Amino acid sequence: MTGLVDALGSADVVGPWIFVCMVVLWYGIGVRMFTLAGFGVPLPEASIERARSGARPRNVYDRGVRALVRETDLRHGVPKKGQLQAVVGPYQLDLAIHADLVRSTAAVSPLLGLLGTVAGMVDMFGMMSSSAEVGKNEGVAAGIALALTATELGLVVAVPGLMIGALLDRRQTTLDSCLDAVVEHLAAKEASCS
Repeated sequence: MTGLVDALGSADVVGPWIFVCMVVLWYGIGVRMFTLAGFGVPLPEASIERARSGARPRNVYDRGVRALVRETDLRHGVPKKGQLQAVVGPYQLDLAIHADLVRSTAAVSPLLGLLGTVAGMVDMFGMMSSSAEVGKNEGVAAGIALALTATELGLVVAVPGLMIGALLDRRQTTLDSCLDAVVEHLAAKEASCS
């Protein structure tokens, strides 16, 4: 932990901003993980049975299925596919919560790191030009190492964010498809009963 604090402190101007990006990114990832909780691909029939049995919803997907079943039961088999899609739409939007936040924060972090590196290099070259001892290699190497710390921090924030964000996006796409399959299943079942 002290290594991170030291690195953020040595990242000069952008260190606090990279820290803010890190906190915002992990907040967004945490909310998305909680929203998209569960493993595997839910089958439409099993999801409908679970909703009809009165089981407590585990996530947004289960709440969406429960709303679809409730809509079908309230209309006594009358709802059409368009009506069911209107019911499930808000739940599909809930599945996408903070997706843009995670993507944009992961994209901004390396740019902030690059900005810190450029600022550090400009400061270092400014000190070198005003210094009488231009031939000191140790000062140059230390200045470059300090300047590159900002880039490293930006990448440390961005790479895991992009990887985990991609996994969560894939899970969201799977659950969206599963909700569409439940709509199709209920619409086909109701059409066959008419």
